[in-house]
Amino acid sequence: MAKISRSRVSDAVDEVEDTVEDAAPERPTRSARSSAVSSGWGAKQEEREETVKAPILKLKDNGTRILKLLDAAPPIKYKRHYLNSKKRYYTCLRDECPLCELTPPAGRKKLRASWTFVMNVIDMADDPEEVKTWTFGTEVSSQLQQIAEDKSDSPEAAKTFLSDEGSYFEVKHIKVAGREAPGTNVAFLRSRYLIEEHSIEPLNEEELAELEQERFGPEVVYVNTLDYLEDVASEVQTTDFPVAAARK
Repeated sequence: MAKISRSRVSDAVDEVEDTVEDAAPERPTRSARSSAVSSGWGAKQEEREETVKAPILKLKDNGTRILKLLDAAPPIKYKRHYLNSKKRYYTCLRDECPLCELTPPAGRKKLRASWTFVMNVIDMADDPEEVKTWTFGTEVSSQLQQIAEDKSDSPEAAKTFLSDEGSYFEVKHIKVAGREAPGTNVAFLRSRYLIEEHSIEPLNEEELAELEQERFGPEVVYVNTLDYLEDVASEVQTTDFPVAAARK
C-alpha cells in the first residue's frame, strides 16, 4: 500500500477546500494564534506547526458513500465563518477574531462562527487504500455521537465504537424541506453486511493498522493570519450578516 504524501502548503493554495483553505495573497506581518484548532467533540486547543494538504472526502452530488472511520472522536475541531460575498470559509481565531468583533448593521446579527469537525475516513467504494479527511458540522457530529451511544453496551464502549473494526457508516445527502442546502444522513452499517448489501470487502486488521498510520491531524486546517482577517473584515458586506429575527 502506497504511503500518502503530506506536502506542505505554501502561501498560495490551488483551490478552496473544507479543510485546507485559500491562503492570503501576501504574507501578513503577524501570525494567527495556532490555538484556533483543537480536537475531540470538546477539548482544549492545541498547538500545531505547519499546514499540509490532505485528500478530501467530497459528498456533494455524489450520492451515497460507505465510510470506515479511523478515529473514535474528531482529531480536528475548530470554528469557521462563511461569507456570502466571498463564497468561502475563514477559520475563526476565537480569542482574537476580527470577524467576530464586527458590529452588525441595524436589523442584522453578528457573524456566526460554526463548529466544524474533521475525521480521517476511508471511502470504501472509491479508494479503500487512501485516507481522506471528512469535514462536517454539528448536524453530523450529533448523529455520530448518538449512534455510538445507542449501539454500545456501555459508556466506555461508546468512546471507541465509531472506529471499531466492525463499524462502517452509510452516508448520504437528503433533501430538507425549506432548506436549499441538502442535509446529511448517517446510518450505522455492520461489516458483515458490506458484501451482502454493497459488494464491498471489509478491511482486515492488518489493513486498518497500516491505514491508521496515515491519519491526519490539526495540521490540515489553514489558519489565516490576524492581519489578513483584519483586511477581510474591512470588506465584509451587509448581506454577510444574518438577518435578525423580527420582534413579536
